[in-house]
Amino acid sequence: SNNIDTKNEDDSARILVPPSSFLALLSLFCFSLCTGIGGYGLNDQTKQCVSVSIDEEELEWGELTEERRMYCTSKGCTHENWDDEDADADWEDLSVDDQKKFMSLGWNAEAWNKENSSLMTFYNEKELEWNDLPNDRLQYWIERGYDEVKWNSGESSFHSELYARGDKDGVPIVINLTIGELSAYNLTYFESFKEKEDTVVQVRGGDSLMSDETPVKSLSLAEFLQHFREGGAKYKLQIEDLDLEKATFDVLGKAIKNCIKGELLKSELGGSNGAFKQEWHDLDNHQFDWALFMGANGTSTPMHYDSDRFNFLYVVEGKKKVVVIPNDKRTENMFEVMQFYSGSAYTGIDVFDDGFDLPEGSMLLDVNAGEGISIPYRWWHAVRNVDATLAYSFRIVDDM
Repeated sequence: SNNIDTKNEDDSARILVPPSSFLALLSLFCFSLCTGIGGYGLNDQTKQCVSVSIDEEELEWGELTEERRMYCTSKGCTHENWDDEDADADWEDLSVDDQKKFMSLGWNAEAWNKENSSLMTFYNEKELEWNDLPNDRLQYWIERGYDEVKWNSGESSFHSELYARGDKDGVPIVINLTIGELSAYNLTYFESFKEKEDTVVQVRGGDSLMSDETPVKSLSLAEFLQHFREGGAKYKLQIEDLDLEKATFDVLGKAIKNCIKGELLKSELGGSNGAFKQEWHDLDNHQFDWALFMGANGTSTPMHYDSDRFNFLYVVEGKKKVVVIPNDKRTENMFEVMQFYSGSAYTGIDVFDDGFDLPEGSMLLDVNAGEGISIPYRWWHAVRNVDATLAYSFRIVDDM
């Protein structure tokens, strides 16, 4: 993923700054190995990818400081895979599902086995330096007006997209969906989760105005649920993209994708002129993604836009207030991007503040249990929980 912090004023911000292009992709590779999807461990190269010092490479997990363990955990490392020396898994040893997941990130058998990013199929091409592009891709971009200076200076397709407008014809729509199967995955499902004492989750800050993509603390699921029951707004649980917890809740993820997609197809959003476009209906399942959001009253997601081609947020229990702001001529040059993280751009603005005037075309919407909202492509939005809330998101990842 692409991580840009335009402020870069402190150590926590610097975590968001991308390393050099090749190491960025190696980091993604190492992170993928750390996810536990296939149960593979860490080797010395992996430890380098999560920015540990030379001295730390020789340490056992228990010898790391608590601060360093938290950092490495946020990058995908665990006690088990840190100490595991058997980290090299060939492409052929991955399950079919794992191969599909990594293929969606641009990996293929040759690139994976040779650990060579230049052999990738370029889902993450935007992260490569000009000289890392193979000849055929260089020619492709030259024909489109790029050269080394333009590509590496931040004027590449990725950087020029940073302030690209959203869907000019988009309209946020709140609809009621009766999803019987998904109702089984309610708060009681998590309370009854057998391994909740041993399942570690990375929680996010509950009221951040900047990117909330980086975990702030590791808790057991049981500890988080207690915090949640007590109405604590300090933390929220957010599982999305390549977060480690997705492997633990794989059954839930499949249910979210299957159930929400099935109901969308029958709704107005799935109609001939609906936001869930006809061309997306028969996409391969790995091109759909899911996310989970759980937070007490007062927790929020800050103002940002997402680069997912389709983004539908469904509330299972509780209630959310959602502010949606167009990202088009009506708001041109109105908001500065302060952080960009994995396809999402953040402004640092509290749109729920009484002193903030919503621009033309904005909407303040209530989304209750059993309802979902379709958020147009790259539209600014922010979310606040007004009750203890559990919600799931169904998305089509951006393949640009």
